[in-house]
Amino acid sequence: MTDDKKSIATLAAELVDAQSDYEAAAQTASLARSRQTDALNALNAAQSAVTDWYDTERGSAANATAWGQ
Repeated sequence: MTDDKKSIATLAAELVDAQSDYEAAAQTASLARSRQTDALNALNAAQSAVTDWYDTERGSAANATAWGQ
């Protein structure tokens, strides 16, 4: 065997390392998607709260005007 060819043991070790790296990246991507979903849900909840507040204030102002307050 020449020096420029890798042994089967070296190739197998590289394969295991590559598979481990791939699995870690897949897990990181899954976690990132989960965090992205959580952030989007929080954004939607905040937007809904602001909309509710605005609608309540607008309704209060309309009621005050209607009642001459």
